[in-house]
Order: sequence, then C-alpha cells, then structure tokens
Amino acid sequence: MVQDYTAQPIYMLMVAVGLLLLIACANVATLLLARANSRKKEISVRLAIGASRSRLIRQLLTESVLMSALGGLLGLVFANRGTQALIALISRANNGTMILDAGTDSRVLFFTFLVAMLVGILFGLAPALRASKADLLSVMKDNVPAVSDLRKEASPRRIAHRRASRCVGGAHDWCTLANFKSHNFGFDQRNLLTFGLNPIRAGYHDAWLVNLYTQLLDRIQVLPGVRAATLIQNAPFSGWSNKNSPVSVEGSAQTPSKSGMYWQGVGPDFFSTMGIPIVLGRGIQRTDTAASPKVAVVDETFTKKYFPGENPVGHRFSLSSKYDPANSYEIVGVVRPAELTDVNPGVHPKGYASYAQFPKTLGQMFFEVRAEGPPATIVSELRNAVHQADASLPLIALKTQAEETSEVLSFQGLLARLTTIFGLLALLLAMIGLYGTLAYAVTRKTHEIGIRMALGAKPTNVLGMVLRQGITLTLIGVAFGVVATFGATRLISSMIFGVSPYDPLTFVAVAAILSIVALLACYIPARRAMKVDPMVALRYE
Repeated sequence: MVQDYTAQPIYMLMVAVGLLLLIACANVATLLLARANSRKKEISVRLAIGASRSRLIRQLLTESVLMSALGGLLGLVFANRGTQALIALISRANNGTMILDAGTDSRVLFFTFLVAMLVGILFGLAPALRASKADLLSVMKDNVPAVSDLRKEASPRRIAHRRASRCVGGAHDWCTLANFKSHNFGFDQRNLLTFGLNPIRAGYHDAWLVNLYTQLLDRIQVLPGVRAATLIQNAPFSGWSNKNSPVSVEGSAQTPSKSGMYWQGVGPDFFSTMGIPIVLGRGIQRTDTAASPKVAVVDETFTKKYFPGENPVGHRFSLSSKYDPANSYEIVGVVRPAELTDVNPGVHPKGYASYAQFPKTLGQMFFEVRAEGPPATIVSELRNAVHQADASLPLIALKTQAEETSEVLSFQGLLARLTTIFGLLALLLAMIGLYGTLAYAVTRKTHEIGIRMALGAKPTNVLGMVLRQGITLTLIGVAFGVVATFGATRLISSMIFGVSPYDPLTFVAVAAILSIVALLACYIPARRAMKVDPMVALRYE
C-alpha cells in the first residue's frame, strides 16, 4: 500500500492559501464598507434625485469586481515568480531529483478569473447593499457615523481566528521539524547504505527470486569494508509499507483492531544490521524459508497491545479479521520499537517476517549494508557484486540512510518555511487591515476628538482612547481565534510530532505576537489622533 506522505501537507498548504484569501477578502470588504460609509452623502443625493437602488448596487459591485480583477492580475504576476521560487526550493530539497511542471495554463487562468469574479461579487455585495439603504434624512443632517458603526468597521474579529490558526500551524510545524531532527527512530543510521533491486523485470520469480537475493546477500556480506548486510521489503522512510493489517491472536476473544499493525518482510540478521535490540527470543534467520513453519518477530508495542503482562514468544496470530491456523505465524522474538515506515513516528504495533517465506508475493527488495567506515568507499564494490550476479540489474535509489532521512526531513523543512511565510503574510494582511480601519475610524472621529480636546482632554487621553478601542477589539478577536484554532488543530494533529496540538506555550506565544502586532497597527492612527488641532477639528466636516 502506498503511503503518500506529501499529500496531507500539500492539502494543508492549500487550506493556508484559502485562509490568506479569506483574510484579504475580509480586509477588502471592511475597507469597502468604510468607503461606502464615507460616500453616504453622495449616495443619498443620487437616491434623492431619482437613482434606483439596483443601479447603485450595480455601480458599487462593478467597482468591487474591477478591484478584484486587478488584484487577480497582480496575483498571477506574483504567483509566477513565487512558483519559480517554490520549484527551486523543492528541487534543492530533493537534490535536484524532482521534476515539477507548474506552469500557467488555461485552467489556472480560468480558475483565477473565476475566483476573482466570485470574490468581487460576494465581498462587494454586502457593502453595496448596506450603502444603498441609506436613510436620506439622517444622512443629509449628519455626516458623523455612529460609534457602533465604527466598531463594526474596525472589528478585527472577522479575521483574527484565521490568522491565529495560520500562525499556530506554522509554530507547530517548526516545533515538529526540530523534534524530527533530534528524534531517535530506533535504529542506527550511521555508515548505513541502502539500494533497491527489482529482478522481476529481468524475469525472476518465486524460488529463483529468493535464490538471487540469497546469493547477492552472501556476496555483499563478504565484501571488504562491509560489516553486515540484510534485506527489507520497503526501505525506511521510502513512503511504502504494508499498513493496518488486521490481527487475530490465537485463543483470544479480543475483537481485531481497526488500526491493525505495520508489516515488513526482512532478511536474516536484519535486527543486528540495523541496530535494533532484540529483547526476547531471536530474530529472523536463514533457516526461516518457505519450507519451514511461518514465524514472525514483533515489537514491544505489539506485545503491550495483544499480550499485556505475558511473554508472547511461542504464541500465534494471523493477519486476518478471524484467526486462521493455516495462515498463522509463531512469534519467535520481540524487539524494541523502530520507525521504519515514514518520518512521522506513531505508536503502531509492528511485525517482521522472513521474506523467503513468501516467494509467490516477492518483488522489489532493498538492501541495507552496514559499512566499516564511510559508505561511499564500498559503492563500487556493491555495483560490481550485483553486476557479477546479473549485469541487467540496475541499482535503484543508491544512497546512504542518512541521505534518505535528510531528504524526507528537507520536505518537512520546506513545509515549515512555507507555513511560516503564510503566517507572516497573514500577520501582514491583518496588520494592514487593522491599521486601515482604525485610521479611517480616527479620521471620521476627528470632530469628536476636537470637541474632547477643546473641553480639556489631553493628547495622552486621546491616545489612550484610540489604543483601548483597537486593543480591546483585537484581544476579543484573538480570544475568538484561539478558541476556533483549538478545533482547527485536529486537522494537523497527524502531521505534528513531539508537541501537543493543544500545547499551551504555542498558543500563548502566538496570542502574544498577534497582540503586539495589533498594538503596532493601532499606535500609528492613535499617534495621529493625539496631534489633532482642536480648532481644525471643530471645522472638520
């Protein structure tokens, strides 16, 4: 079964892009509301001289759609540059081995046009409807908007939960990457070289295939500079594994677990070569062939789940929803847990069987070779040993195990960098939106500020008033955002490691950063408000 470990992170990045779009749309909608509010008198005059409400709505929607279309065109320009940079990052993360065609085509252009039109209509409709409902008498008499309207326009709650979610996701990704790099995956990766063979393409099947692997293993083990060698069905972190096989234990009434176990076919001396300690019984041996009884080695996680408090050696189980004696395995050993499936460790029961006992289903295998010194010194000898056995067999994915791990972690690093970029963009958009709405609110309240200062209010009082309004609304928004993010973190819980999805330190740190950013966004309009000249403000319309 294929494990595509890149699919879920890519989906998460798509969600991040959607959140950024929503933040940008919320900013534009808020600014359009503010702009419509400033044009109340103009709209009221149009209505008074006979303009229909539908005509005004069409005019305002046209302006919104044009703005959205221009934004879409600029987005295509930036996306083209950003895509080139992203491909360069991915290529560097995979040592130039990944070829990705991400050019702009008719589908991309159509999707961009469709999104731009929908955004322009959906987020321009509310301001248009609101502006066209102007009360002619009140608007003609008074130009000063109500304080409640200003609060609605400047409210950051609409986008706080989205930016909090994006920032928390980025923080979790960086913590996960740091934990990955320091994590012990349960086996020794030093001086370990791995490569694959697929002799089926050369006509090998069944017993011939088993014999070929056995001969190659014997050749490799006696090469100069080789300490040990073994075989494994799926190379560590290659993204392939036999997962979630149901397990039924002999004599147990326990219902088979839906999660099952992870299953690998391995060769003799596998655990000693990989540096995985055996705690009970024995490992896989050369005598475990198709002619001998089927045996398996399980890890301690399997033992704790299916044989709590007892020795599992000698017991039997089958990989089926119901125990099948004819296709059962005898447990001959127990080993320490090791993560050999993918880079996202998890508490999964694991079992190992001899590859030689399954000649009918045998296919591609990977060699794991432990060198005495640097693995690069034995590469040519390995190639010669394989070509001497059969010159038509190419070596697949020849690299050190450390390189294999590094390549997988490089993808996690790329994901962390991208989520950080998205988080910073979310912060920037939120800061721009908050600054714009508060600056507009201060401008609309210039008359009120002038009256307060004429009656004796100090500039510091005005500064405090504006800051309190902005920070209070921001703190409410952050609180809503943190609560919403608790639910959103469940979506990324399977992609983070070594840190809880509900880690309080992460949430506190993100909330503090958002509050500081909001304070900076509020300070400039507040500073401008405290410098208002009362005489000028009293003449302000």
